[in-house]
Amino acid sequence: MQCMPSNRSRPGFTLVEMLVISPIVLLTIASFIGVLIYLTGETMIARTSNTLAYKVQDSLTTIEQDVALSGAFLATNSVAIASPQGYNNATQSFQNASTTTGSMLIINAIATQSQHYTPQHRLIPLRDMPYPCSNLAVNRNQVMTYNIVYFVKNNSLWRRTLMPSNYETIGCNTPWQRPSCEPGQTGGMCRIEDMKLLDGVTSADFTVQYFSSAQSTSPMTDATDTGAAASSRQDILSNANTALITLKATQSVAGKEADYTGTLRVTRIGLLSEQVTPVP
Repeated sequence: MQCMPSNRSRPGFTLVEMLVISPIVLLTIASFIGVLIYLTGETMIARTSNTLAYKVQDSLTTIEQDVALSGAFLATNSVAIASPQGYNNATQSFQNASTTTGSMLIINAIATQSQHYTPQHRLIPLRDMPYPCSNLAVNRNQVMTYNIVYFVKNNSLWRRTLMPSNYETIGCNTPWQRPSCEPGQTGGMCRIEDMKLLDGVTSADFTVQYFSSAQSTSPMTDATDTGAAASSRQDILSNANTALITLKATQSVAGKEADYTGTLRVTRIGLLSEQVTPVP
């Protein structure tokens, strides 16, 4: 006769064992999920930091290209502003140093027939300054310039171009540069939209220092004196050849903040300074 197995030999857990094991299992799962969330958050932060580093360096590269080919640093825009090209989308001028709008980088840029990396890249002589466009000596004329402004507004870093009102006819050729305005603004001199370089930037995150030369280690602090008149700051900036730009961007991710700070030291062109349209 075959004996039936006793209930005591059946596999499984008793109710008491389940009550003891269940909390341990739940705690183990919760710990695993917590570690997984932490690692995911750290990965997201690292990825965001890398993205910010790329965007900050790309913005600084754009600034470097503009400054290197500029004719002068400015305390305020030398091109007359027509609404809505001003800082306030009206006629408010730009200031390189201000307690309300922060630091700005304002340069007197040299207009060209095409983009800098194209074979047709040429400076544009002004008409009859002093030679007519048909004269073989026209390349001795003053060259056409315009203003580029880097400024922070609404937690973003922007690049705006300010062109003379007669920019299409003042030179012996038409420049490829176009006057820009804040996105959504129309009318007046607006031809293209401002370039947004970077988000997550406050007025304190964008600073500019000026130096008399590439070798100088002493910043020209009077050039950024917010209590001085623009004319006084311009007197100092007329002797500045080098700028040190510091740029920081911050972004919230996974309940934390990721940020990156980059710096750039760049010297503007000097050989063509005598040909550049004088700054008032």
